[in-house]
Amino acid sequence: MSVAAVSTLRRPVWPVLLPPLFIGCLLILTLAPRISGVPALGNAFQGVALLLALWYVALLVRARSRGQQLEVEFTWVRTHWVQALVQGSIYLYWATAWPIIGGQFILIVGQWCFAYACTMLLAWSRRSRSEIGFGPLPIILSTNFFLCFRDEWFALQFAMIALGVFGKELLRWQRDGRSTHIFNPSVLGLSVVSLIVLVTGTTDITWAQQNAIELGRPEHMYLWIFTVGLIVQALFHVTPVTWGAAIAFWVLGTIYTQVTGIYWFLDAGIPIAFFLGMHLLVTDPATSPRSHVARACFGILYGCGVFFLYGLLELLGEPRFYDKLLVVPVLNLLVPLIDRGLNNQRLTELARPLARFAALPSGRQNLAFMMLWIATFATMYATHFVGPGHPGRQQAFWEEACAQRLHNACRNLRDIHGNNCQAGVGSSCLLLAETVDGTGFPTSERPLRALALGQACDLGDQAACPPFADALERGGAESLRKLCDAYDAPSCYTLGTAHLRGLGVAVDPQRAAELYARACERRHPSACSNLAEMSRAGVGTPQDWPRSLALYDRACSLGHVPACLRFAELFEDGVAVQHNAARAFELQRRSCRLSDAAPCGDFWP
Repeated sequence: MSVAAVSTLRRPVWPVLLPPLFIGCLLILTLAPRISGVPALGNAFQGVALLLALWYVALLVRARSRGQQLEVEFTWVRTHWVQALVQGSIYLYWATAWPIIGGQFILIVGQWCFAYACTMLLAWSRRSRSEIGFGPLPIILSTNFFLCFRDEWFALQFAMIALGVFGKELLRWQRDGRSTHIFNPSVLGLSVVSLIVLVTGTTDITWAQQNAIELGRPEHMYLWIFTVGLIVQALFHVTPVTWGAAIAFWVLGTIYTQVTGIYWFLDAGIPIAFFLGMHLLVTDPATSPRSHVARACFGILYGCGVFFLYGLLELLGEPRFYDKLLVVPVLNLLVPLIDRGLNNQRLTELARPLARFAALPSGRQNLAFMMLWIATFATMYATHFVGPGHPGRQQAFWEEACAQRLHNACRNLRDIHGNNCQAGVGSSCLLLAETVDGTGFPTSERPLRALALGQACDLGDQAACPPFADALERGGAESLRKLCDAYDAPSCYTLGTAHLRGLGVAVDPQRAAELYARACERRHPSACSNLAEMSRAGVGTPQDWPRSLALYDRACSLGHVPACLRFAELFEDGVAVQHNAARAFELQRRSCRLSDAAPCGDFWP
């Protein structure tokens, strides 16, 4: 079905009342405990509501001065509401395994209200008529799957949504005699913001990494996405894109495994976030090629682009989960070139079977691709290329591969231990230290051993404390000082802990407080939390309750669960702050969202 098949009903139905409705919705949502309990969230909602209100008033004044009548065009585009239902079903299934998602629903509603108001006001800024329909729903849902900001930075979420809205309205070209947007609206905002976050090194203000990992929490998420994705593919004939991307991943991944003996991605032939991206990010009919063969090529290019960009980001030492986002705008720009290239007469002569296939009715072509996609996915799932049975999910596989010195296996094993260590698993910190201490790692990486041992000791594993002290005495302390001076927050924090406890260096609480302050400035949550405790007790730094409270708040905003719980206790007991049960409850619920280890039963009905 063509994306142009739209059922519309044109009539001005009190259009000037609609923006205030959405603006009012934003303000009403600030009364909900989920938002009112986090000052930064409340400020973000109130701030965008104020900006929208000022924009609305300015448009009313201009319209009255010009004698302009503002109108609304109600549209029902099937691609929009079907995609919204499909994406909503994925969210609901995700929430059954990860209840943290439940706390995000009200924020998604706020983004919908913002997107509707922003879309209407932008349209009225350029002409008398605005469209309203289901368009913002899939945009907001797909955006939140891949990138959302932490509560304290949520104002940037609205900026990202606004970027998508403006891009859809302003960045357009003529295709087949009609004006259409160039970029997938959700991906434009995602890509630009991802690039900014990468360049500034501020991934920790987002939930991007957690979302990429936790999408795979439901055991059958691959099957669920595949099943509901068939609905969209059957109705809108975008199956070739998904199939082409899957084939690219499969071929490239298999070649890499045959050559190296290990896997390109750690725990799946197609990681779950990429698998979702194959169904959402490149299947917008308006921003993909017209013919089925061209769409298959488009999907292959997406798979290849993501595959190689993953390797490039890894080589540069940058977070790798942005690859699925950064490729799409480039491909959107290449769509006319792909369409023209496959319509080339000489190419058609060289590929007569494809030409005969392209002459079939669109529905039959799509049905053929659906059969191919079903067979491809069934084979990949049965052979554990995707799904819970992939060998890369087993740590033992990487341990054996590392023992055999297979290409990058030890680095991947180190990354697994490092991720678990950062998640607070002390045993993984010890394993990380042992991995780095083994052969095959350059001397420049040896300070990582001291960091890993220090983290294990800090997490309460007493067996790690003596080797940690020994590592510092053998030159590790000097290495950590150099790294700290080079703005490495974990090194500052680890060295601060050593000075606080007298492990391998002299006991010096004042020096520990200074190092914690440097690490906290660089957004190290445990450093902020420890410094809050020291300021509270007057150890190594003057006793300062206001500073301590601010540090608890910062540590909690950076994702430190113990700091959130301690901060909640202060509000609950009325110590140094006015008793505030609602604030305490919200902080406890936030700790639940941050960690499975936190008590969640009372906060998720």
